[in-house]
Amino acid sequence: MAKDDYFVIVCYVLKYLYECLKAGVIPKENILNLDVYPVEIKDSYKLNIYKNLLKDGYIDGVEIVDIPRLGSSENLVYIRNLNKAVISPKGIEYLDENSMIKKAIKTLEIISNVLPW
Repeated sequence: MAKDDYFVIVCYVLKYLYECLKAGVIPKENILNLDVYPVEIKDSYKLNIYKNLLKDGYIDGVEIVDIPRLGSSENLVYIRNLNKAVISPKGIEYLDENSMIKKAIKTLEIISNVLPW
């Protein structure tokens, strides 16, 4: 799997949140915003990933804000409260049992020397 594969990024986010939960620390926004991720991730891709993580019940605390823009048919959509993100029990189970995530973990192990945690 490539570093920018959907499941690798999902695994990165969920593993980081699980480590934060176990350590009792507040997640760092720059890590969850993928600012320090080994490859650049476009905002629209990031937004899609977080929308799905929320919709599927794998994380809590994050908000997707959709604000109408005056004079435009496109809304301003962004992710808010990343520092309040927490992995849910369903997210922990997903990390442990999903076959695609298991493949993604192997990719993360390969790039583990650049992970910020």
